[in-house]
Amino acid sequence: PASGGTAVWGETSTWSSEQPQYAWLSRVDEKGKILWEKRLDHGFRHEYIAAVLDNGDGTWAVISRGDLNCLCLSQYAEDGKELSFHKTEVGNRGIWNAARLGDGYLVQLGHKLDGETAHLVKLDREGNITDHFSYEGEDCWYFIQDMAEFGGRVYLSAYATPKLAEGE
Repeated sequence: PASGGTAVWGETSTWSSEQPQYAWLSRVDEKGKILWEKRLDHGFRHEYIAAVLDNGDGTWAVISRGDLNCLCLSQYAEDGKELSFHKTEVGNRGIWNAARLGDGYLVQLGHKLDGETAHLVKLDREGNITDHFSYEGEDCWYFIQDMAEFGGRVYLSAYATPKLAEGE
């Protein structure tokens, strides 16, 4: 649910990695009527939407991943018009969670094979990375499961597991 309706998103289905995969975004009203729908067209062969965040002013922030190496932020007006788009190359990192943080956003990036599961970046409203940090410990791995903004604060749901000695 978001201001002015409900955000619905997904991707075109494909049966081959050679086919382009486009992200789609729509706004539906409380009765399920589609108010508008858009195919995101940012020049990528593959793009997926990781999160749609309500900016609290009728606009939506769309966090997406392009061609497996770009973190993208687009802003959409209540009528579906794209207001802005910004991409940042972040390497082969997945986008797992996102939440509003003040006038910007907090986004979890990661790469499970590298053990990077609790890495967060702060984005400003234009999509620029303004800060980054990770939760880590010498004797444990941290895993962020979810995040949510409430009352101007971001809450993380996470757990830790002990690091095993070599060979365990």
